Amino acid sequence: MSRFLESIAVLEGRAQHLEQHQARVRRTLEEYGSTSALDLEHLVAGCKLPSAGYHKLRIEYDLSAIISAAITPYHIRKHTRFTLVELPGLDYHLKYANRAALDSAKPANSEIIICQDGRITDASYANILFYTPAGKIITPSTPLLAGIQRELLLREGSVSAALVKTEDLPKFSHFQLINALLTPENSPTYPISMLTDAG
Repeated sequence: MSRFLESIAVLEGRAQHLEQHQARVRRTLEEYGSTSALDLEHLVAGCKLPSAGYHKLRIEYDLSAIISAAITPYHIRKHTRFTLVELPGLDYHLKYANRAALDSAKPANSEIIICQDGRITDASYANILFYTPAGKIITPSTPLLAGIQRELLLREGSVSAALVKTEDLPKFSHFQLINALLTPENSPTYPISMLTDAG
């Protein structure tokens, strides 16, 4: 049976964006025809959340039940190398617990930026924001997974979605990775040369 993940930010004892996470769980179950009602709010209410600091609540579930929930401190990674990787057949439109295809594509000591037929999609664990020299913020319109943070930023209008091809990368000045725990405020910024020089 398929298993899925939700990674929820917990800031100063409060779970962030539960409504969006619950909506994604609901969409996942509906796609598989499951009538289960997995209630994240009820789960979180029963967890002893740390009252201070920034933590990740990692929830694993299947089509009928929540399997596990674990809370760990969240440490933001700073990458020193990126590799552009073509993965044309990869499907990760749901947040599957099985990440073998993603993990096996990663060279040692490098984060990957995934391309499909020359179109930029995501990093292995995050969506991407590209910044133009004029200050416009673009996220690829072809993500493997339409993440929580990406959805929020698009909804508020602070970023725009557009097709980004590998040949478009020199048009940008820098980029960031975003997910439910990485925001434009806390995510490291990288020069676009880390991608244009990547191989």
